[in-house]
Amino acid sequence: MRASMPFSSSIPSVRYKLPPVAVWRGRAVPSPGRVLLFLLLFLGFIPDIQPVDIGLDPSWRMMLGYVSGHRLQFGRDFRESR
Repeated sequence: MRASMPFSSSIPSVRYKLPPVAVWRGRAVPSPGRVLLFLLLFLGFIPDIQPVDIGLDPSWRMMLGYVSGHRLQFGRDFRESR
């Protein structure tokens, strides 16, 4: 004996229509809106890239300011530590 579903006849069958897809040379092409959304999301997760600072390290700048302010001489009054 076959079991019947009590509400099977009242459930409508829904068929969704997919949006039309542009085709170019046999390949599906995404819409410009999706491409823009992807680019915005992709670029939003890239960290900020800072250019390389050319010049002296900030600690060297502080040292040179201290040395010139106290009139010290390199080699006699202070030296580079290794």
